[in-house]
Amino acid sequence: MKSSKESEESSLAPIVGTVLPVPPAPAGLTELPSKTNPALVYLASLPAETSRSTQARKLRGLLGRLKAAGFASSSATVADFPWQSVSYEIAMALFSKMADDGRAPATVQTAKAALRGVLRQAWILNQIPERQYLMLRELPKIKGERELAGRNIEDEELDKLAEALDRQQKLKPALTARDRTLLALLLITGVRRSEASKLRLQDWNPANGGLAVQGKGNKRRTVYVGGARHLVDDWLALRGPAPGPFLLCAHKSGKLLPRGISPSCVFQVLEKLYRDAGLAHLSPHDFRRTFATARFREGVPGKTIMDMLGHSRMDTTVRYDRSGDERKRSVADTIKMPFGRRPS
Repeated sequence: MKSSKESEESSLAPIVGTVLPVPPAPAGLTELPSKTNPALVYLASLPAETSRSTQARKLRGLLGRLKAAGFASSSATVADFPWQSVSYEIAMALFSKMADDGRAPATVQTAKAALRGVLRQAWILNQIPERQYLMLRELPKIKGERELAGRNIEDEELDKLAEALDRQQKLKPALTARDRTLLALLLITGVRRSEASKLRLQDWNPANGGLAVQGKGNKRRTVYVGGARHLVDDWLALRGPAPGPFLLCAHKSGKLLPRGISPSCVFQVLEKLYRDAGLAHLSPHDFRRTFATARFREGVPGKTIMDMLGHSRMDTTVRYDRSGDERKRSVADTIKMPFGRRPS
């Protein structure tokens, strides 16, 4: 029996296949050495590990749809598929079908961005004509909006996380000091988990409590730990003065290891703390949303919040503010109901 994903992808075949012929790959494309595969060049051009992982996943999803529609062999991989053979018509059909299948507009847009990035590299490598690339750049935007992903973390949830850390402290003091510092960095500075994992000891400025963060696009900014300074000091006293990663890995026994944590390790640490606290799933990025929401509530200027988060655009920062839902609930609670009252 086919899975829902397989059924979804196979449904693309009759829609696309009956309208669009499969364009033959230009001669010699399948024999190109892997180093000139535009997908690999595109992924290598992305500065952050998390970006490379995300876009590679998007390309695998697109390739699955191309296979289902007969535009790629069943054995093709992202690394050896001739992406140069994807025409404007094929791309239009793929993304229109994604929208028709109920994919969120943002999901379709990120898939389009991944494909455009690959084909831009193909154009730079002189593997496709300029006209093909320009046409693909002009793919129409899928309109529509969905509920914003993620949420604000409530104070009660933060209290439960603190209680879970207190319980862990008794058995694993060094590990707990690291975890408290990690949570403080996410909540008080709003850093991304990838940024937290890349911190080095030399990024710490004990004179002012600042940390030099390397963000997306290799942009650097300074964040300040503020009221979490005592947690950072406690952690560094246990970590020691040796140069290297700011946050260290730890064995499940609680013993610190001489290597830094990775973004996936940050995710796993938080998942364990959520379970220990009896909480439903939270995303590491929810700490970032909580940081932004709190700053907007405090009346901090939007430009300052944008700079603190390391955003390039104000509209991105505004999307992190989750106080709108709270305001809508408050308004709904004040609306009088003139009918259907319960008898006293």
